[in-house]
Amino acid sequence: MLVTAAVGGGKTNALVALAEALLKAGHSVSGIVAPRQLAAGLTVGYDVCDLSTGQQAPLARLQPPGTRVGRYYLRPEGLELAAQAIRSGLARAEVVILDEVGPAELGGQGHAAALEELLSGPALPVLAVRSSLLQPVAVAFDLQPAPVYWVGVPGPPTTREQTNPSFSAPG
Repeated sequence: MLVTAAVGGGKTNALVALAEALLKAGHSVSGIVAPRQLAAGLTVGYDVCDLSTGQQAPLARLQPPGTRVGRYYLRPEGLELAAQAIRSGLARAEVVILDEVGPAELGGQGHAAALEELLSGPALPVLAVRSSLLQPVAVAFDLQPAPVYWVGVPGPPTTREQTNPSFSAPG
């Protein structure tokens, strides 16, 4: 399942709400969310939060250290926590959330290795993908057909579902 919106469009909040609803309904949920970190109203990075333990670590920042992807530096401690949370979830959860699949994963970095394990595992993967990368991510990771839930902005979260989105490989 893919959850999509523009950058800053509410994907993380929608995933937290989904995890809470699934847990309340008696389902086992694991994985990660990546809340935005702000300073003076500007995005300065993202943290990673393990949904099972609540443990957090810096994931991406505008300044080194880390591996540069786009304008951010991916921090090893955040990537390690994310990979552990996803792999742990594969062993015990019905649903594993990954926030988010983006340019790093398309380039084989970031959560790419854990994502491949998640996609081949028994749990239902729920992936956040920014809307501008929906087609490239779906094609690169063979996520077709997959349900796509669009998070609506502004206002309260709303979704519209495409049960069989059609993506085609570039070419």
